[in-house]
Amino acid sequence: MARPAKKKVKDALTDYMRQRGMELAHIQDMVEDYMSLYDTKTQLLRDIKQRGAKVTVYMANGTGNLKTNDSLQDFLKVNSQMLKILDTLGMDPSKAKALNGDEAL
Repeated sequence: MARPAKKKVKDALTDYMRQRGMELAHIQDMVEDYMSLYDTKTQLLRDIKQRGAKVTVYMANGTGNLKTNDSLQDFLKVNSQMLKILDTLGMDPSKAKALNGDEAL
C-alpha cells in the first residue's frame, strides 16, 4: 500500500487532471512517471540522510577518499525532471492552492 504522503500527491495530481478534463492516457502515464520519480527522490533522500553528503570511497590499495555522495547530484536531476513534468501538465507549484486544508503540492 502507498504511503500516505505519496497517496496524497498522486490523488492531488489525478484530481487536478480530472478537473481540467485531462483524463487522457498519455497524461495518466506522465502522472505515473512523476510518481516513479517521487519514489526515486525518496530513496535518494534516504541515502543522503543515512550516509551523509560526503562519503568515503575506498581505492584498490585500501586507502579511503572523501567524495560527494552521488545521490546529491541524482536528487537534483530527479527533482528537475519532476518540475518539468508538472510544467508540462500545466501546474505551477508556486501558485498552487491548498486542497482541503492540506499543504499544496
